[in-house]
Amino acid sequence: MERHELREEEAHRTLQHLMLLEKEQLIAAFRQGAIGEDVYEALAADVDARLLELQSGDGAAADGRRQEQPVAAAPPSSAS
Repeated sequence: MERHELREEEAHRTLQHLMLLEKEQLIAAFRQGAIGEDVYEALAADVDARLLELQSGDGAAADGRRQEQPVAAAPPSSAS
């Protein structure tokens, strides 16, 4: 693998990791009651859309550019 390919792959993995951490923090904030269901759903939809773009190879995900918002999934159950 060439050096620039390795850098791109590392950047891709780093972005994915950060987005997954962001999602975990959203879930924690929702479970703790820091954010409501509507806010959780909107923010989770944003993270999910960015993850999907990143996984599909769309370069717009890296800098936050998106054209549409998907429907959010149901919030996580607060029962642990």
